[in-house]
Order: sequence, then C-alpha cells, then structure tokens
Amino acid sequence: MTSFTLALQGPQIVAATTNCQAVPQGFLLDGVLFSPSCGFTFQQVDGSTLPADFSPSQYQWMGGALQRLPDTAAQVAAAQVAASGAVTAFYFAYVAKGCPVDFSQYGNPSAILPTGQTVPAGQQVLQTRNETDTSNWILLESSCADLISAQQGATPVTIRTASNATVTVSATQAKAVMAAAKKRGSAILAYAWTLKNQIASAQTVAAVKAIDITAGWPA
Repeated sequence: MTSFTLALQGPQIVAATTNCQAVPQGFLLDGVLFSPSCGFTFQQVDGSTLPADFSPSQYQWMGGALQRLPDTAAQVAAAQVAASGAVTAFYFAYVAKGCPVDFSQYGNPSAILPTGQTVPAGQQVLQTRNETDTSNWILLESSCADLISAQQGATPVTIRTASNATVTVSATQAKAVMAAAKKRGSAILAYAWTLKNQIASAQTVAAVKAIDITAGWPA
C-alpha cells in the first residue's frame, strides 16, 4: 500500500504527499514543515483509493472521507476552452487526411498510376490539405458546371488523386464527385459545431472530459 499523508486545516487539504517525515514539531511533507501548533491536522490515506482526478485543491476531507469540491465557473470555462480548441485541431487534421471517393459509383473508370500502370480506379482519396487544394476543387467544379451548361457534360475531365493517380471521367461525373465532396465537408464542419455545442452545454469539468471528440465524424 502506498500511503499518502494529508495536511489539513479544517476540511481543507493543504498538502498531500507520500514523502512524509515525522519530526518533533509535526510533519515534513515534501520538506515543508506542517505543525499542529499552527492548526494543522493530519490524515493517512491509502493511495490506491484516491480518485483519479485527485488534487488537494479539488477535494476536502469531510466526515472521514474525501469529498470532491464543486467545479468553479472558471474551471469549467477553462476545460471548455481547451476541449473546443481540441475539436478545432482534430477537425483540421481530419479534413487534411483527404476526401475518400469510390469511383465505382461514377462509371467505374480506370486510374493511371504514377508508374504508368492502368488499374481500376475504385477507392481513391482527393487531396484536401489546405485552402489551395479546396480552391482547385472549386475551380474544377466550376469548369464542369460550365461544360454541362454548354451541353458538353460528356467531355472527359481528369482528376488527380492524393496518390498522384489520374482518373478520367465525364464533366457530369466529375461535378457529381465534387458535389459529394462538398456534402461530406459540410457534414464534417457541422459535426465539429455539434461537438462544440455539447462542450459549451457541459456543466462540469467531468462532463466536458466525457465528450469523445474523436468519435462519430462522417466517413
């Protein structure tokens, strides 16, 4: 058993450590003297029974047991800011992985690999690392829309994937690919805001930490 010594002033836990040494004046906790003459009392607790989030500032000793203090508004706000920032970071990292496309849904075209080999396109990933990539896809969609408006939707259009394979489909099919990519991007952004709203609604630090920001993102 790892024994923790708590230095108490009333119910308040002033210090807690396994590094405790008894001296004539009281106890040295991590080298700091706590003396009964200054109003300190002491409590030994089994370290294996301490809550996972135990800290002297967050707990008090009441009725012979540790009692968790309510979170302050500042603590909840700090946890919310940190969690919301983590959602933003996860969002950008998730988007940067690229947009998956199943080209079998768009005429099942072939893909020309960087080696020159031709294979069924199948599952590919479109590059979405940054705003430049996004702008390029917007331009492609606009060009396809112009061709479709000019009754030239069957015009071949080449799409380069994240693996540098090239896939040729019709302008109509390419616009459909872009539309699906935009729909996915909107769903990812909406989910990020859903998580942030959940975080903003959480009333305790524990409730904020219980929100899994890595699960549930649109595929």
